[in-house]
Order: sequence, then structure tokens, then C-alpha cells
Amino acid sequence: MKIRTHGFTLMEMMVVMVIVTALAGAGIYSWRDWKQQQQLREAALQVRDFLTRLREDANWHNRDHLLWIGNGERGWCMGSKTEDQATCEPHSQWHIATPFSDVQVTEITPGLGFFGLRNTAWPRHIRLRNDSGEWKIIVSAWGRIRACNITRGAAC
Repeated sequence: MKIRTHGFTLMEMMVVMVIVTALAGAGIYSWRDWKQQQQLREAALQVRDFLTRLREDANWHNRDHLLWIGNGERGWCMGSKTEDQATCEPHSQWHIATPFSDVQVTEITPGLGFFGLRNTAWPRHIRLRNDSGEWKIIVSAWGRIRACNITRGAAC
């Protein structure tokens, strides 16, 4: 006599559910970490591009752009001291605000700025950090700007 069964046993279903749950949990954690890494990278590159814009304007118009940093309601912001008002409220081309609330400025060396005469700057740096890691934006004496992911051991 042949017994034909159709379907799965309860034990087989439970094993499959445990495997699916474990894979989903790992996937959600990995996605969250990847998203934080991308947000930190994007914030670092936006700061680098902002500093590049300040450097180019200082060189083109032979003026100085000294950097200030402040805290607003949505997080940190920075701008050039060429503006009359150094607050996080006005939005201009000499002002940048954080696009992500979890990205923090952990360190900025005082006196960071660009000087129009011969396209020079004081060698300084800015560190940005969130739960996924840390980036460092470095300005050399000749105004070269680099962004390095120091979490991954990049040589800066």
C-alpha cells in the first residue's frame, strides 16, 4: 500500500521560517549600515564641493573666505564669513547645511579659509562622523581639497 502525502510538515515549515527570518534580519541590518555609509559619503562630498566653490571664488575675485560653523534646528551648518549674518537660517551660495541629521561634524580646525592671493589656504581639516564611520576633508596650504574615508583605512 502506497501512502502519498502532499505538502510540508510543520517541522519543515518552521525551519524555513527561521531561515527566512534570519536572512531578512541580516538584510535589514546590512541595508541600514549601507544607507548610513552613503549618507556620510554624500555629506562629505557636499562639504568638499562647497569648499571647492569657496576656493574658486576666493581665487577668481581675490577675496578671503573664512569658514564658520554653527548649529541650527536641523543640525550643523557652515558658511563663509563674507556674509553679513553668520546664522544657519539664510540660504545663499556661501552657506551649506547638513542634508542628514545623523551626520555630525566632530572636528574642525580653527581658521579654515581660503585666501585669494595666489590661491592659498591655511592647512586645516574637517571630520564628519556617523554610526557607520568617519570621513576627513583635508585642505592643504595650496588649496588642494581631499576627502578621505578614514574608516576604511584610506591614507590621508
